[in-house]
Parts: sequence; C-alpha cells; structure tokens
Amino acid sequence: MDELLTAKQVQEILNIDRTTVYRMLKDGRLSGVKISKHWRFLKDEIQSLLDLNKSTVTKLSSIPNNFIPIPCVQSLQDVFGEIADLGALTINADGQALTRPSNSCTFCNLIQSSEDGMKGCEQSWKMITKIKASNMDFFSCHAGLKYTYARIKVSNASDTFLIAGQFFTSEADKKKQLSRLPELASKYKLDLKSLDKEQKKISVLNDRIRGEINSWMARIARTIVSITTERSRLILRIKKISEISSMEF
Repeated sequence: MDELLTAKQVQEILNIDRTTVYRMLKDGRLSGVKISKHWRFLKDEIQSLLDLNKSTVTKLSSIPNNFIPIPCVQSLQDVFGEIADLGALTINADGQALTRPSNSCTFCNLIQSSEDGMKGCEQSWKMITKIKASNMDFFSCHAGLKYTYARIKVSNASDTFLIAGQFFTSEADKKKQLSRLPELASKYKLDLKSLDKEQKKISVLNDRIRGEINSWMARIARTIVSITTERSRLILRIKKISEISSMEF
C-alpha cells in the first residue's frame, strides 16, 4: 500500500506553509484523500513533485556576481575603517568600487579631486585584482601610500576585495614620500602646500597594527562570506517555494 503523508509532513518536505498546502490541494496542484476530518497525501506524488522541480532548483543554486549585500558590507567597512583608523574600500573583480570609501584621509581626497588622480586610484585598485598570491602583503598605490587587501570568495561568484590603506609602514617611507610630492602636485595639478600639509598627517603603522591588520581583514572577509551565503540560501529557498507554488499540472 502506498505510504500516506500528513499535511504537516508535506509542509516539511516541500518547505511551504500549511496554507500553501491546502491552496495547492484546492487548485489541483496536489491531490489527496480525506480520512475522517484530515487530508492525507501520497508520498510518491510528493516525491514526483520535487523531481519535477529539481531542474529549476538546480538553476537557482549558483550565486550571481552582484549577490553580495552592499549595504551590509558598507556598514562593516565603515566600522572597520573608523576603529582601525584606516581608509577602506570594497571593489569587484574588475577593480571597480562597490562601496563608498570609509574613513578616507584628506590627502587621498585631494588626489581624487583630480580626474587623472582618480584614474590613478582606480588603476591601483585594478592591480589588486590581478594579484594571484593567497598571502596578503603591503603594496604601494600610485600616490605612494601603502595598502593591503583581503580576498572575499563566495561560492562561484567572482572575487571581491576589501582594501585597507592610506598609511605608511615605516618612517622611511613617509620621508621618501616627501620627495614625490612635487611630482604628484604637477601631475594632478594640485596645490603642493596642501598636499604637503595633509601628507604629514598620514599615520605610520606601529608594530602591533602592522602585525594584526591582515588578520582583522581576513575576519571581516569571512563575515561577509558568511552573511552572503546565508542570504543566498534564504533567497533560493524563497524562489524554490515560489516555483513549487506556481507549478501547474
């Protein structure tokens, strides 16, 4: 004899609510038998329903490239930038900014006020996406400041990168930057005195922060991956329920 399922069991198998079960029963998408005052459903029929929907669910199983919740990432990035007292930004696999810069220093704001200066920053961001090494390290941007990054890898989506920068790793680097200021001012048509004034405010990372910054960023990257993965599962489940609920026989 074919196994019969209760409405509650059907709910659990199909991941739908009780109202949807009876709506599907009423419009013919489900068939059942009434025993006393309760409806029962054939297990084989419910399994067939899942099999029919399997191809649709499979198509929904991948995460699109734009699936990362940017408002949430922006909030995490803002808090990190403020606490660490560093500039922070999230970019996509093409080096394009996905978020607004967090805690950006005035020196970088001056550079980016120039169209060519902004292009230089964008080129520096794009270079990050070409880095193949898994180990994070410090590198120099086009304006001579130091940066580091954390790769955010979510399922089969394109990589996203969290950048932290606008600092020096040593006093020697800060002094060296002074000799570059006239070149930057000329190249981007900026006031040299203003650049000099703001460059002096840029911090040099102490040993503790220099040793921990990559660990902090890796933890934020993992948090973003976790949030994105849970969000994808929720939305895919909603889509699955929608597909089952709208299926016609």
